[in-house]
Amino acid sequence: MIRGLTLLCGLVAALCGCASPDSTDVEPAAEVEPSEALDPLPEQLDLQIAQYLDQYGRYWPTFRFHGVVLVARGEDIAVHRAFGSADLTADVPNTTTTRFAVGTLSAQLVAAAVMKLAADGRLSLSDTVRAHLPNFPNGSRITVRQLLAHTSGIPNFTETPQFEASKSTAPPLSTLIGSFSSYALEHEPGEEVTPSNSNYVLLSAIIERAAGVSFESYIAEAILSPLEMNATEFGQTEAAQATGLQFNEREHLDSVRNVHPAAFGAAGGYLSQADDLFRFHRALLADSLLSRDSRDEMMGLSEDGGYAWVTQDWQGRRLSGWPGLIDGQNSSVLLAPDDETVVIVLANTEVVSAGQVAQDVMTMIYGGDAPKHPEAREVPEPLVKQASAAGHYVITRGTERMIEAVDPEQLDNLTEIDVVVHDEHLSLVIPSHGRKRMHPKASGQWFFKDLPRTTARYVQRTDGSGRLYLQQPGGAELAFIKQPRPV
Repeated sequence: MIRGLTLLCGLVAALCGCASPDSTDVEPAAEVEPSEALDPLPEQLDLQIAQYLDQYGRYWPTFRFHGVVLVARGEDIAVHRAFGSADLTADVPNTTTTRFAVGTLSAQLVAAAVMKLAADGRLSLSDTVRAHLPNFPNGSRITVRQLLAHTSGIPNFTETPQFEASKSTAPPLSTLIGSFSSYALEHEPGEEVTPSNSNYVLLSAIIERAAGVSFESYIAEAILSPLEMNATEFGQTEAAQATGLQFNEREHLDSVRNVHPAAFGAAGGYLSQADDLFRFHRALLADSLLSRDSRDEMMGLSEDGGYAWVTQDWQGRRLSGWPGLIDGQNSSVLLAPDDETVVIVLANTEVVSAGQVAQDVMTMIYGGDAPKHPEAREVPEPLVKQASAAGHYVITRGTERMIEAVDPEQLDNLTEIDVVVHDEHLSLVIPSHGRKRMHPKASGQWFFKDLPRTTARYVQRTDGSGRLYLQQPGGAELAFIKQPRPV
């Protein structure tokens, strides 16, 4: 969802925002027996988190963290703090009760609802889609379990140009399903994991058939009401809520006011707050919402995979998580189920990764130092000294092979790039990614005000040719050769 320059320097699983526990291709986690008495969380954790978040936007206010952080172990909430603005334009601060559009975190409610229906015998995870939705194409080849696990092969309707043009409205569920029902499958069902919001829209329709009421009514009756999740609603509401913030090419933040959450269906249309999400995850850890077996299957604790969850081993313990992505907002829930630790990060800005914050908070919880995310500072460098880097570039064969091995779909965007003089500064132009200003950090070196903290350096070779190198922290360096622009 991030608007701006993003360069592929590592393999990242689609739909997950956290840097470590997001992969769907991980070794099975080792079984860890929960202790009878839970250790207390670090005494200075609240202060440590506040100091950690203070580093975001220290030099560039655009990159400040706007949101809420909640940390709990067992029933005890140790940190519950709000930061920044709920509405930057109106200067309304976030509070601990602010509601956020939680985007793809909505899928966790859908998965839990399906598991409850299965436990009640009203459906089976081995049912085919056709058993509940007789007219859906390929429905006889796809099971409920494959929808839950994102292995159906159904393409993601939220990645189409048609969706981008229509997401200011809330279509009926039948219209949403019709928007992707004619698409060919990307692979044979069950063959591989391909995250797709279409899966959870279909699941919401299956919930309606099995429960005999709308999916919103069933989720409210089976989950929200019993857990007193009174601030959690589907679609738009008149209730006060955070306004999302998107990064634009002018390096400012635009308020998102023309996106209807219900355009994403049950896959991304819920609004919630940190308190409510804690009640939900606390109920899962306490086995009061689902049986232990159903909970473990859903969270991927008993076997590979998981439904709206990814679980993997991290520093000798299991971590389970999932991201919440929607225009202008991003969220993350990260659990250490064996000692009942919950980290919830809700952010109404796209420029700070909630998944990264959640993972860094976990590092602090288990005795690590707060990770550093230093911001670069611009140095005065006359444009005339930078101008030698301007020109047309083509990707080197070595970089091309590297990208092909990681994600060949990105290659089309990076085959040719340009560095241009624009408004008295240099800008990098990448097809399908727009224009990004290059801020000088040293002679022949630049940084970008973007989430991945991309940097660039230009090298003039002795033979007169020039090379441009792009890199993100911890990622491979991408190399480009300056060449005359084709006529």
